[in-house]
Amino acid sequence: MNRQNILTMAQLKWIGIITMLIDHIGAILIEPVLIEQGVNFSGPLSQSPLFVLYIICRLIGRIAFPLFAFGVSEGILHTRCLPKYALRMGIFSLVSEPFFNLAVSGDIFYPSYQNVMATFFIAIVTIYLFQRLEKTTFGNWVALFIGLLTAYFLNTDYGWIGVLMVFCFWYYNNNNLLRNITSGLLMVPQATAIFSILLIEKYNDKKGTGNKLFFYVFYPLHLFILYLIATVI
Repeated sequence: MNRQNILTMAQLKWIGIITMLIDHIGAILIEPVLIEQGVNFSGPLSQSPLFVLYIICRLIGRIAFPLFAFGVSEGILHTRCLPKYALRMGIFSLVSEPFFNLAVSGDIFYPSYQNVMATFFIAIVTIYLFQRLEKTTFGNWVALFIGLLTAYFLNTDYGWIGVLMVFCFWYYNNNNLLRNITSGLLMVPQATAIFSILLIEKYNDKKGTGNKLFFYVFYPLHLFILYLIATVI
């Protein structure tokens, strides 16, 4: 292990949680206020301090998803039972959906957009099928294509790009250069997401200390809390 590799998986997840929280503060709490003020997000950039704060929150938040996607890829590599891992992610995706819907739309039912755990669930199932069909001529790549289409048509958070990023982290797990190039190309539209590669490069292949359940529960919990705060401001 390189002595410069100092970050455990638990620490990467904590960084992901903090940056995700900052991002969602911008999206759930600040953005509606800016909309009420008549800020045109597609027009010239507003000079208001609140708008600047909003942009900073969203830029910091771009770091979160690649860290979680990398964590899922590592989970796929090290889990004892991939179907159980997929089932667990699927259950938490269903549990999180109403809280996600409230946060993004104000309604408990919002079928147009699905939460990020649905993206990870699709990615895990896709990779499971890819492994099962690896000895076929093209079956494994067809499975990948179907997985990407599924995320696209279900309009999950980060969509097909999110599924493909998990796949690239997993597929090139023994080649850091190709892993960084392929995932980095997928991060380009997300601007500051590229900085997550620097953090992933510091991963020391250790789990670290942390409550696995907390990382799952925090996602719907923080969305619900932010939704409640948004309703009173």
